[in-house]
Amino acid sequence: MGGSCQLRAIQKLGKLTASPTDTVSRMDGMALFAYNVAVKGYEWTALVLAWVGTGCWGICFWWMHRISGRQDTMLKELHEVMRRVEELSREEHQLIREVHPGVEEIKESVKHVADVVVENSQKER
Repeated sequence: MGGSCQLRAIQKLGKLTASPTDTVSRMDGMALFAYNVAVKGYEWTALVLAWVGTGCWGICFWWMHRISGRQDTMLKELHEVMRRVEELSREEHQLIREVHPGVEEIKESVKHVADVVVENSQKER
């Protein structure tokens, strides 16, 4: 009896094949083992890819935060430049308002001088 159990155990391990049914079951066992290894490999790959994806997400978040900080700094600088340009524009506008009436007066006096010159030249002829 003890020998018969040992014979069956050896047959199941594939050391000794007594019948075609044992060979098929051994092949099914090997296929099942290969499938389990492949599935576990896929699970491992999926786990690694999940961690890599999470790490990439973290790096992307940090990178976008860094870019956002740079954009904020740039916007502050542009706002300061815009404020200075507006201030200069107001000053320029004030100067033009002050000078503009003087320009009109100069035009009138030049016209008056031109009229006088024309009159004098006509008198001399």
